[in-house]
Amino acid sequence: MDPSSKRQWWLIGVAALLAAIFLRDAFGSWAAVGLIAAAIAALAGYQWADRKRPSTLRCLRSGEVLNPSARQCDSCGGASWKWKN
Repeated sequence: MDPSSKRQWWLIGVAALLAAIFLRDAFGSWAAVGLIAAAIAALAGYQWADRKRPSTLRCLRSGEVLNPSARQCDSCGGASWKWKN
């Protein structure tokens, strides 16, 4: 793990702790726990739904489906591509 990502996790942890403290102070402990649980459930649901749809690699020029290890499109010879759900 490189040093920049270690700093990022530390920053995320501190931000989450401060958010939890401020939510508890503003809404009370039960409401803060409920808001945090709803946010975690929403994030998990979004990630689960996003993982369920497989992305395909498509050529930008012709729109043909490409092999993930392809270097160029077989139909048009283009080397530009994008992921499409």
